[in-house]
Amino acid sequence: MIRFPINAIPDKIRETIYDIREHTQAPVELISSSVISAMSMASQSIVDVKINETVTTPASLFLLVIANSGERKTTVDRMVLKPFYRHDACWL
Repeated sequence: MIRFPINAIPDKIRETIYDIREHTQAPVELISSSVISAMSMASQSIVDVKINETVTTPASLFLLVIANSGERKTTVDRMVLKPFYRHDACWL
């Protein structure tokens, strides 16, 4: 079985992932996907990808997480996305 490459993640982000794991007891792989997804969402308005001469698109990721019930998917997503929820609440 191939192990998740947590050491490939930059130090500060890895520390954040470990902090979330300490609070939630969720798997590192699950937390990492939420963190990477949030980073993608945060950069969409400032980073564009030029696919070819005529097509430019926002930097986007499409992630799918398959996990059992009780793996803390919602808990992790709420924790990781809390700054986004606060930002959105300011605009309501």
